[in-house]
Amino acid sequence: MHDQASWFTLISDLANYATNLYDIPTLLTSAAVLALGLTVLCHERYRLVGFSPAIAAKEILKAMGNALIVVDGAGMIQIVNRVACELFSKPEAHLVGSFLTELGLPGHVLAVFSTPPVDGHVRDLEFSLQRDEGRAMNLSATASVMRDPSGQPLGTVWILTDITERKLAEERLQDAHAALKRSHVELQATQLQLIQAARLESVGRLAAGVAHEVKNPLAIISMGVEYLAKALTNGNGHTRTILTDVQGAVRRADAVIHGLLDFAAAQTLQMRPESVNAAIEQALLLVKHELERTRVEVVKELADRLPSCPLDRVRVEQVFVNLFMNAIQAMPSGGQLVVRSRARRLTEVGRLVGQRATDRFRVGETVVEVQVEDAGGGIAAEHLEKVFDPFFTTKPTGQGTGLGLAVTRSIIELHRGDIRAENRREGGVRVTMLFKTDGGDGDGQASDPDRR
Repeated sequence: MHDQASWFTLISDLANYATNLYDIPTLLTSAAVLALGLTVLCHERYRLVGFSPAIAAKEILKAMGNALIVVDGAGMIQIVNRVACELFSKPEAHLVGSFLTELGLPGHVLAVFSTPPVDGHVRDLEFSLQRDEGRAMNLSATASVMRDPSGQPLGTVWILTDITERKLAEERLQDAHAALKRSHVELQATQLQLIQAARLESVGRLAAGVAHEVKNPLAIISMGVEYLAKALTNGNGHTRTILTDVQGAVRRADAVIHGLLDFAAAQTLQMRPESVNAAIEQALLLVKHELERTRVEVVKELADRLPSCPLDRVRVEQVFVNLFMNAIQAMPSGGQLVVRSRARRLTEVGRLVGQRATDRFRVGETVVEVQVEDAGGGIAAEHLEKVFDPFFTTKPTGQGTGLGLAVTRSIIELHRGDIRAENRREGGVRVTMLFKTDGGDGDGQASDPDRR
């Protein structure tokens, strides 16, 4: 160990180290207090009233709030304070005289500790230390090289600061920032939905007015064409072809008018507890002729223990018919139409799912999920977000009004449900719907969200 003269050579080096390291006058840390105390000791020619110099130095080291370790050039520990002993869960007698390699430091940290800093200082070296009880502690290390009068390094002074709480606070801040960012994105999506809803409401009012103005003249034209077709019993083939074309055009226009009226219909539903599976079965019966005509095979994967849902049965059957007809038309050469139902518990925050009063679904809520899949050609990626917009259609001119899916979405939203479309990796389109449950058993059996 050091004699009294060596002690105060070391103290002087410690004072210079701490003074240089913490050169901000307003920084009131235990290390700054150490610098002040040791500087006073040195400048008072190693005298402190009531204490011997060695005892004074030890008391100051003991009072430090940070861990202090002094190592010589060979990596042997020469001085430690109380905090360092607590940090490594070892008594001073065990640490002094041992080597850095015995402290259980991470490899990259040990390499820095064992090599004197090139510029004489190490600042803010952060690392994690595993404690005996299995708890990880985050530390920040700073160091300064001690030199003899000729400038040769004698050893290194290390000060270790526990920054575990700071790291935890940073992680909490990052989590809060991420949550705030998600909320911002969700708010933007909600604002866009409100804008879209307002736009659709305006379109609906305009469509209703146009439909009523056009419907009556269209009916007169239709009756006139039918009268002419019957009256021209001896007409030539060219005239009959023209009349047939006119009748086809009138029928298409009439389909558009009916679609407009459906889209702009009064927003009222006749809600009662119903079985989603029963609505699916009825809708399949309504399109049975089209299924047979186009040689489309139906694959039903309907869970047999679904909770009942508050539904307007007629409107929901209309939704399924629209989706089945779209799937059939997407497979003109035949294929498989898959319709699937199951109960599912929402376990994660996501699309329309959260914990706020404005969220349509709540985390932990049980819903009925229905999927309709076809094996057609799919939808272009740039069109996926538009398929539920009014008057948007990917069908050839004259084969679609662009209102079927708009009406479908409107009905689903009136049920406080959700609908989305996506392309299947295997080819074709998958439409997924979520319906709220009312806690009843529409199929007459107990609810079992985990059974398909």
